[in-house]
Parts: sequence; structure tokens; C-alpha cells
Amino acid sequence: MKPVESNYLAFLREPCGKTGPLVGAKDCFRTTAPCGGMPAMEPLVTIMGGYKYNITFQKNLCHYNPKMPGTLDVYLGNGKGKDMKMMKLKTIMDTNTTSPYLYVVEVMIPDEPMPHAVLQVVYNTSNPQAPPMFYQCSDFRIEKSHKGQ
Repeated sequence: MKPVESNYLAFLREPCGKTGPLVGAKDCFRTTAPCGGMPAMEPLVTIMGGYKYNITFQKNLCHYNPKMPGTLDVYLGNGKGKDMKMMKLKTIMDTNTTSPYLYVVEVMIPDEPMPHAVLQVVYNTSNPQAPPMFYQCSDFRIEKSHKGQ
């Protein structure tokens, strides 16, 4: 399989918003770690490790707390399930955005082969009026680039 040569990865194992209006849709209420209760999917895309990629993900409903802003954290894991070890790639401070809001964030993908990589975004709301965390994931493979060899 030839690795993806684009530098964009889009998110979601299963898109939400099928149960009604997208903003606040019940099927977007994904608060169970590690991936919002969505089962792992077989990776359909292979990317080359050792490069920067822009990933796109959505904050469905803004839970911004001006007194203590939350974060959106991007992680990379290898494997499936709750015992997956996650490595933090990026943290973005929450801001008072429109709902829904699309983020495009650049991350460096390590040059390590992973037959089942998982990119995870965790929205830590820091808002006592909202759930503490929301989760979304994407499944793919990472192939070693062999740069410089």
C-alpha cells in the first residue's frame, strides 16, 4: 500500500450530527474515553512517519469558560482499547468560538511504524456546567519513512 502524500488528516471514526441539527446533536455527545464510545475501525489510510501533517477536527458545541479556559489536546496512540498508551502531540487553549467550529492544527507524526495508529482529540472543557471531557478519534497506519538512509 502506498502511503498518503497529502499532509491533511481529517477526524472522526463516525461523523456526528445524524440525529438532528449538528450543534448540540445527541450523537456528538462523546464523553467516554478513549474515543467517545466509538469502536476502533480498521485503518484504511497509511501515512508516512517523520513529517508534519495538518489535522482537522471539530468542536461541536462551545463550552468555553472565561474564568478557567479548557484545552483541546491532540494525542497519538498505537493499538486499540482503553489501555492504549497515548503521546501528546499538541495542546490548544479553548477560546470562545462559534458552534460548531473546525480546527486545523499542525502536528509532527513520529517516524515509527504503527500498524494501527489512533489520533485522539480530547476537549477538556474546564466548565462545571458541561461534561469535563469530549473525545474523538481517527484510525490509520504509519509507515516508517527511512529518511536519511
